[in-house]
Amino acid sequence: MADEENITQETPKTHAEKMLEAIEAAIEGRLTDDYKTLKINNREITKFTFDELLNLRTYYRSELARIKARRNKTFKTIGYRF
Repeated sequence: MADEENITQETPKTHAEKMLEAIEAAIEGRLTDDYKTLKINNREITKFTFDELLNLRTYYRSELARIKARRNKTFKTIGYRF
Protein backbone atom coordinates (compact mmCIF):
# COMPACT_ATOMS: atom_id res chain seq x y z
CA MET A 1 0.00 0.00 0.00
CA ALA A 2 2.87 2.38 0.77
CA ASP A 3 4.35 1.75 -2.68
CA GLU A 4 1.05 2.70 -4.34
CA GLU A 5 0.98 6.00 -2.43
CA ASN A 6 4.52 6.84 -3.58
CA ILE A 7 3.66 6.14 -7.19
CA THR A 8 0.58 8.39 -7.19
CA GLN A 9 2.31 11.27 -5.42
CA GLU A 10 4.02 13.72 -7.73
CA THR A 11 7.13 15.55 -6.69
CA PRO A 12 6.53 19.28 -6.27
CA LYS A 13 7.52 21.43 -9.22
CA THR A 14 10.75 23.34 -8.96
CA HIS A 15 11.01 27.06 -9.57
CA ALA A 16 12.64 26.35 -12.94
CA GLU A 17 9.74 24.10 -14.01
CA LYS A 18 7.17 26.70 -13.00
CA MET A 19 9.02 29.50 -14.77
CA LEU A 20 9.53 27.43 -17.92
CA GLU A 21 5.81 26.69 -18.08
CA ALA A 22 4.96 30.38 -17.60
CA ILE A 23 7.47 31.50 -20.24
CA GLU A 24 6.21 28.95 -22.76
CA ALA A 25 2.62 30.04 -22.09
CA ALA A 26 3.68 33.66 -22.63
CA ILE A 27 5.34 32.74 -25.92
CA GLU A 28 2.17 30.98 -27.06
CA GLY A 29 0.08 33.94 -25.93
CA ARG A 30 2.40 36.30 -27.76
CA LEU A 31 1.17 34.87 -31.02
CA THR A 32 -2.30 36.31 -30.37
CA ASP A 33 -1.38 39.55 -28.58
CA ASP A 34 0.18 42.34 -30.57
CA TYR A 35 0.87 44.96 -27.89
CA LYS A 36 3.99 45.35 -25.78
CA THR A 37 2.80 48.06 -23.40
CA LEU A 38 -0.70 48.55 -22.09
CA LYS A 39 -1.73 51.53 -19.99
CA ILE A 40 -5.04 51.76 -18.16
CA ASN A 41 -5.62 54.75 -15.87
CA ASN A 42 -2.39 55.06 -13.87
CA ARG A 43 -1.27 51.47 -14.31
CA GLU A 44 1.11 50.33 -17.00
CA ILE A 45 1.86 46.77 -18.03
CA THR A 46 4.97 46.08 -20.08
CA LYS A 47 5.54 42.67 -21.60
CA PHE A 48 8.84 41.02 -22.37
CA THR A 49 9.92 41.12 -25.98
CA PHE A 50 9.89 37.89 -27.95
CA ASP A 51 13.70 37.72 -27.89
CA GLU A 52 13.75 38.22 -24.11
CA LEU A 53 11.27 35.38 -23.69
CA LEU A 54 13.38 33.09 -25.86
CA ASN A 55 16.50 33.94 -23.82
CA LEU A 56 14.65 33.25 -20.57
CA ARG A 57 13.34 29.96 -21.95
CA THR A 58 16.87 28.89 -22.89
CA TYR A 59 18.13 29.80 -19.42
CA TYR A 60 15.40 27.91 -17.57
CA ARG A 61 15.70 24.87 -19.84
CA SER A 62 19.39 24.60 -18.98
CA GLU A 63 18.63 25.20 -15.30
CA LEU A 64 16.06 22.40 -15.38
CA ALA A 65 18.57 20.09 -17.07
CA ARG A 66 21.09 20.82 -14.28
CA ILE A 67 18.48 20.04 -11.63
CA LYS A 68 17.54 16.75 -13.30
CA ALA A 69 21.20 15.82 -13.68
CA ARG A 70 21.74 16.39 -9.95
CA ARG A 71 18.70 14.27 -9.12
CA ASN A 72 19.85 11.44 -11.41
CA LYS A 73 23.51 11.97 -10.53
CA THR A 74 24.46 12.01 -14.20
CA PHE A 75 26.93 14.84 -13.84
CA LYS A 76 30.62 14.21 -14.31
CA THR A 77 33.13 14.93 -11.56
CA ILE A 78 36.50 16.22 -12.67
CA GLY A 79 39.43 15.99 -10.27
CA TYR A 80 42.45 18.29 -10.21
CA ARG A 81 45.85 17.87 -8.63
CA PHE A 82 48.01 20.78 -7.61
